[in-house]
Amino acid sequence: MIMAKWRVSLIGGLLWVFLALPSKAQVSFGIYAGFGNSMDKGDQYALNTAWSVIPPPSSNNGSSSQQIKFYDGASSSAFSANVNWEATPIFSAGLVYNNTHFTGSASHRTGSSSSLGIQLKLNFVANTRKVIPFIQAGYMFTNSNTMHQAKATSTKIATQTQPAFELKSSTSLGIAADLGVEIKLSTPLSLVLLAGFRGVELTDSSSDAFIKALNYGAGFQSPSNIDGVFWIQGSIGLKYYVGVGKKKRDF
Repeated sequence: MIMAKWRVSLIGGLLWVFLALPSKAQVSFGIYAGFGNSMDKGDQYALNTAWSVIPPPSSNNGSSSQQIKFYDGASSSAFSANVNWEATPIFSAGLVYNNTHFTGSASHRTGSSSSLGIQLKLNFVANTRKVIPFIQAGYMFTNSNTMHQAKATSTKIATQTQPAFELKSSTSLGIAADLGVEIKLSTPLSLVLLAGFRGVELTDSSSDAFIKALNYGAGFQSPSNIDGVFWIQGSIGLKYYVGVGKKKRDF
């Protein structure tokens, strides 16, 4: 309930910014493509890592939290688009959509996340300059995730065979942060370079229950959940300023 009220207040504040400065602001659109690599390490259910065994009933050595770091070792490709209200020469706020695909996991896992959220951007110089360094941050309030794991047997530990499954989930937490530079190509059009990190919560309580029910084989502890994913990403894109007459940037 508190989280929902916080999101409503944040979106309401963003709308206030959109509506409060119409005479001094303008709209911009951006499209971007990028590549990244997962920052996740130490997956407890990596295919060639020794999985935790079920301890004897008299033992207290069992772990209650056995997480799958699903995209350990994976790479990613991404497409994103945003629409921003350029409220002042140094500040803008808007909506952002991200679609990220993950491949290359050594444990035969692939998947994707489609996210929608809000984004705040702060320029280090006014956006009337030809080169504009900036920092931006985003909060993704809705994330649609699809994860696929293929059945495979470890090449190092023959008794370990992971089960195949496909899981779809919807979560409400994703984050993004970037350093970037915007370079003028023409009065309304700019080239944008970005580098930063992303994070997405992958499962909710219902999908965690699905994970706990997976059978990883006799004698092995079942995972408790899939951990969220973090990755670094570099992107390149184009940004177009929409305005009438004097509302376009004047370089």
